[in-house]
Amino acid sequence: NGMAYNERVHNQLIVAGIESVTLSIDGTEEQHNRLRGNALSYERVMRALDILVEDGRVVHDVVTCVNPDNLDSLEQVYENLLAHGCRNWRFLHPSDAPPPRMRDCCCRENNCAV
Repeated sequence: NGMAYNERVHNQLIVAGIESVTLSIDGTEEQHNRLRGNALSYERVMRALDILVEDGRVVHDVVTCVNPDNLDSLEQVYENLLAHGCRNWRFLHPSDAPPPRMRDCCCRENNCAV
């Protein structure tokens, strides 16, 4: 989920031949930290994202577990991820089909398919 990801871990993964990393961001900072039960979780995961974006050698994405608590803040999450250089964002959802509001929020600017 990215909590323990830092420059040292990043370099070790590159040496080991790891080519992709997925980080978990489950809402706004407040929502994510509440869900993860750790007041520093969001900050640490976003730092991991910054390391991945700045280095550029490892393919990376962010996954968000969509739930009723974060559905209304997905656009805010999207804007924040873009501001940090994230260009690949996926969703986990309790059902197979994401709700229409989620598709509209996330894909209207990138012409992507969810």
